Amino acid sequence: MPRCTRSFPLVLSALLAQLVGCGGNGAHTTGTGTGAGTTSSSSTGGPPSVGTVDDVMSSLPVSCAFACDACPEPDMAFSCPTLQPWGALPHADACGVWDGTYPAPVKGACVATTPTGEASQPTGPLPGGGVVLPDGHRIRPAGRDVTFAEPDLAGGFPMSLLALAGTRYALVSDGGIRDNALRLVDLDALAAGGAPVASYIPVPEPASLFYGLAWLPPGRALASGGGDGVIYGFDVDTQKGALVAAPGADIHLGMGIDGTYYAGAIAVTADAQRLLVAPSAHASDLRVYSLAAATYGAQIASIELGTKAVFDLQRDPFDPSGTIFYATDLAGSRLLEIDAVAAVVTRTVALAKNPAQLVFLDATYLAVTSADADELALVDRGAGVVVAHVPVSEQGAPHGVSPTALAYDAVAKRLYATLAGINAVEVFDVTPAAPPAPPTIAPAGRLPTAWWPTGVMVDSDGTLAVLSGKGSGTGTDGKKYAWGDGNITGRMRGSIQHVPAAALADLAAQTAIADSGHKLGELTGHPVVTCPAGASDFPVPADNASGPSAQIKHVILVVRENKTYDAVFGDRKDLGDGDPALIMASDAEIQGKVWQNARSIAERFANFDNFYTDAEQSIQGHTWTVFGRTTDYMERTWLSTWGRGTRNVATTALAVASPAEGGVFQWMSDNKVSVENMGEFIGHFALDQSYPGIVYAQGRPDVDKSCYLGGRIRLRCDLASFTYAVQSNDHTYGGQAGQAAPEVMIAVNDEASGILLEALSHSPSWKDTLLIITEDDPQDGGDHIDLHRSLLLMASPWVKRGYVSHGHYDMASVYKLVAHLFGIPYHNDDIRNAMLPFDAFTSTPDYTPWDHLARRIAAPCNKGGTKHAKEAEQWDFGDVDDQPGLSQHIMEMMRQPREQRGIRALP
Repeated sequence: MPRCTRSFPLVLSALLAQLVGCGGNGAHTTGTGTGAGTTSSSSTGGPPSVGTVDDVMSSLPVSCAFACDACPEPDMAFSCPTLQPWGALPHADACGVWDGTYPAPVKGACVATTPTGEASQPTGPLPGGGVVLPDGHRIRPAGRDVTFAEPDLAGGFPMSLLALAGTRYALVSDGGIRDNALRLVDLDALAAGGAPVASYIPVPEPASLFYGLAWLPPGRALASGGGDGVIYGFDVDTQKGALVAAPGADIHLGMGIDGTYYAGAIAVTADAQRLLVAPSAHASDLRVYSLAAATYGAQIASIELGTKAVFDLQRDPFDPSGTIFYATDLAGSRLLEIDAVAAVVTRTVALAKNPAQLVFLDATYLAVTSADADELALVDRGAGVVVAHVPVSEQGAPHGVSPTALAYDAVAKRLYATLAGINAVEVFDVTPAAPPAPPTIAPAGRLPTAWWPTGVMVDSDGTLAVLSGKGSGTGTDGKKYAWGDGNITGRMRGSIQHVPAAALADLAAQTAIADSGHKLGELTGHPVVTCPAGASDFPVPADNASGPSAQIKHVILVVRENKTYDAVFGDRKDLGDGDPALIMASDAEIQGKVWQNARSIAERFANFDNFYTDAEQSIQGHTWTVFGRTTDYMERTWLSTWGRGTRNVATTALAVASPAEGGVFQWMSDNKVSVENMGEFIGHFALDQSYPGIVYAQGRPDVDKSCYLGGRIRLRCDLASFTYAVQSNDHTYGGQAGQAAPEVMIAVNDEASGILLEALSHSPSWKDTLLIITEDDPQDGGDHIDLHRSLLLMASPWVKRGYVSHGHYDMASVYKLVAHLFGIPYHNDDIRNAMLPFDAFTSTPDYTPWDHLARRIAAPCNKGGTKHAKEAEQWDFGDVDDQPGLSQHIMEMMRQPREQRGIRALP
């Protein structure tokens, strides 16, 4: 995911100029690849090293794999000196004395059950209704949920919902990754079971929509255009239910400090003469525009806010002047009071992290959510203070439920908050008190929603409409769905839900459904560990509070890039549930040799065929691998960052994009677990500056990175408790002329995984280390189960040999495992409620080492002038994930006959 070039272009350009290419002091030796049961490269890794540990580590070779025809690899295998026999290598004092053997295995007594029933249910529809999401959560929305499925729109994510006062309609702004749209929703049709979308306007590129909406009765709507610097006007015919673009009503915002003014929330003064436009990315000033006929669209004022990230902006309906507004400052965690006529911020109130939507309860009090702090704040507007903090999650629970959108039913005295992280709406009872005492806000229950609720409104009869960004998910392979960013993003669809009075009246039953949907550790059939009386020898502790594992002391997590399960393992039914029609390569031999190490590791150790990433693209994928969850800020903003390039990717490194609890690096460090970060810039944690090719650096062969890690393991013997390593060559450069073919880059990435496991398994650290290999997201390839299904491999003496796990797991499950291994508190709500992969482990170790398979795929560099070379000219490979069409392009290349592109499979 080398998206960081937007943040660090000069640094990475200099690094790549120095690091890419053939060279280094290591020799290439003649030999064939080795595999399980054959001679290990640990004994054929070149001549014995001489000198000190520093001598060897400072002169590691640089593979010339990407130089193609100018490189002797793979006919002469890449030689990694850190794989040489233990006795031929210098060692740091930390290594101690090791004779190359391991303890005699002792048969364990404790065993883990295999997942069955609900715990092994794959993503997809549930019997009797509902859907299993990629993260394992069950959604069974209360009432009626309708997916937005217009045939000419793809890649949606509905962001905001606005009732049109005095009508039976509402507006929905959809700011998806490519196709944006404004919808007019018929609330009566939604409630009665009819088609809810009365009319919609597609908003194709380069135009865009974000979440800002405003209504000017009797028939004018305004919608923020996000990163294109326009507020768009629309005419609404509420008699016919028709929505029509009104270009004459558009307001052009002009330039901001980063190229254009990025509009977020918008609001109108009570006299409908002024429009306030809040910043959402680049500029830090709120702008006021005239809506008067004679001066329509003219900028009246600019109000410096001191923030570039406002979520909500609303006029105080109890203000007699109609000019006082309140805004939530995501980045500064503040509530801002603004006078639109005086053009000043009149007051600020400190709030918890990432305040989102606000509602006015009466003339004195407003409530506001804090998405990252999992609380509501009750604010006394007269005094300008928070008078109550209302927790949304249970006391002592870690963060992650993400309250965002709010709605208030003033008649029923009920407050509703969407909980994006757990697919629910929290219901609060609001009890007024005698002045000056504030009202009390008490939780009354929860309503289940579709995936990632983004908006909620109370209809005139007290029923609810709930908007969800991800609806019921993306579904399966989509082989017939040709679209620019890959099958997965093209199939994203949001939904709208009607919650009837009956559901609101039976909150106990609805709460039980909502809670059961995300407490995955309680699913029937989840794996459990059983031990005979007096025995306690299982390598994964049963809880995370009784101390660390006695057997597993180190974890290495390797994060690769962008593959579905079927893309890699689809033709290997012996390894799990695959569809051979969806493999990436042109034929079985090429497929097998491109991923020969992954397949061999899956055969020898543990493969997971029911594992999912919870992301669609890499910016989310690395959020999951670094934070163990996503946030509402990320889910709303990655679409414009990745889809239209209108938001700088550097925002992912800002505090506003990070969960309140921080990243997993800090989590472990704070809990006295040593950490090494190899190449990951998200997460605000120091990098190992010697790791070859930081940051991400897909142009530096991943075998160099594993060779370096091998030296850390076998020469320095300073393996941290937790090591996170980015290995990104499987991104590829597609058909870009002069670059290595996709098959070569992926095979190099695969070889790197093998080299790392070989180095580890031929070291003293093998006896107490777990290696985990996964992909950050699944955007390359189709999948017959779900397009989020991806790769997870585990290798260790304490992992079952030749085991296929069918348990439904995701990245949160991986970090729950880590929490148990190190005996540390759960980092967030997703991790706490994830299912734990006990089933992959054994109490009887097998210390047999593993030897990597040297790359057996060769190809000339991509030629110029070809169809794929010409297609690749349009892409910026410094932002490789954000190139629409690249995924299909790579698939098409790899499915061509091998002879057509000169692909060779070596014996």
